[in-house]
Amino acid sequence: MATAAVMCCPGIVLVARSGHRLVGSVRAHLDGDTAHVGRLSVAPDQQGRGVGAQLLTAIERACAGRAARFTLFTGADSARNLRLYERHGYRIVAHRHDPNGISLAVLEKPAVSPARSGA
Repeated sequence: MATAAVMCCPGIVLVARSGHRLVGSVRAHLDGDTAHVGRLSVAPDQQGRGVGAQLLTAIERACAGRAARFTLFTGADSARNLRLYERHGYRIVAHRHDPNGISLAVLEKPAVSPARSGA
């Protein structure tokens, strides 16, 4: 899988390709020292193969040095999504409803700097 980046300050869009096929994407928008991660999506037949995890790691790396924390939201009942985010260090900090009444979980995690991570 190849990952490509498009920078559109203050936003970043990453895509994952398998050959010529687009199999996933994610974006982040920087607001001060917060990176708002959104629209992480993976083609249904590619789910469960690590594409989402790779995209999440890649978007965090793309924001390295510019973000002190990451925040995102997903459906409160989306167990697979919640497991993915929790494996990557995100924790639920709030619940809210979207304009259509869908229950959402809001997650955050601090950015880990190389100095703090021991790298």
